[in-house]
Amino acid sequence: MDDRKIVEVARAMLEEGGLASLSMRKLATELGVAPTAIYWHVGGREELLGRILDDMTAERPPILPVGDTPRARIRSVAHSMRSEVHLTPLLRQLSIELGRTAELALPCQVVVARELAAAGLSGDALEHAATSLLYTVGGFIALDVLIGGHLRRGPRTHELWSVLEPEGVTPEVADRMRRPSDEDAVFARTVDLLLDALLPPDPPG
Repeated sequence: MDDRKIVEVARAMLEEGGLASLSMRKLATELGVAPTAIYWHVGGREELLGRILDDMTAERPPILPVGDTPRARIRSVAHSMRSEVHLTPLLRQLSIELGRTAELALPCQVVVARELAAAGLSGDALEHAATSLLYTVGGFIALDVLIGGHLRRGPRTHELWSVLEPEGVTPEVADRMRRPSDEDAVFARTVDLLLDALLPPDPPG
């Protein structure tokens, strides 16, 4: 038995059942060895999870901006950042479990900073634009995770509006608030509005 085999089997268990599915005892049973053999080869559970996270991080494709204008390129980066979280939930879970979310976010921040500089921003304007964009995307990602998990167990906010008749809110407004949100459309509108505020107009032509 070698280290790679242990890491591969542990990763397969995580991909099938999530973080709760992996214990050193279950992994030892899966491998047909004593738990002490695993500790000897790869250390404890946290070290093993770190090895898996390292592998997954190395496999991440780079974020490649797409578009003919700075606005289009930065918009594509924002959408890629959000999409990656949906495509790699285990990567996100491991980074949270091990306290390595900043490490995971850094490559995205580098791309954002580079694209904003290429768009002509510098100094305070670049810093403010980068933090505004990153916090906005990060906020949507956090809501995606929350809505996809805990909030799915109960009624959504728009559903609770059906029993409200709040003072000062017209029936038309209340009716609008009762409609379910299209999170993807809201994200796209928000990013576009933010870029309108942060970036100079695209050159004509």
